[in-house]
Amino acid sequence: MIEGELSSNLNEGRIVITDISGRIVKEIQISGNRFRDIITIDNAKGIYLYNIIVDNASVHRGKIVIQ
Repeated sequence: MIEGELSSNLNEGRIVITDISGRIVKEIQISGNRFRDIITIDNAKGIYLYNIIVDNASVHRGKIVIQ
C-alpha cells in the first residue's frame, strides 16, 4: 500500500513503478491532496523503484522489495 499527502496547491500527479532494469511495471494517476492505493504487481517477487511525480517533477522516490 502506498499512502501520502500532496501539498494543498498540488492536486494531481502519478506514481510510476519500475523494475530494477527501468521498465515501467505500473503507472497510477493520483488526484486530490490525499491518496491511498493498494498496488499489485504481476510476478511480484523482486526489487521495484517508485517515483511520485507532481507537475512533471519528482517529489519522492523509494524502493519496494517483494519477497
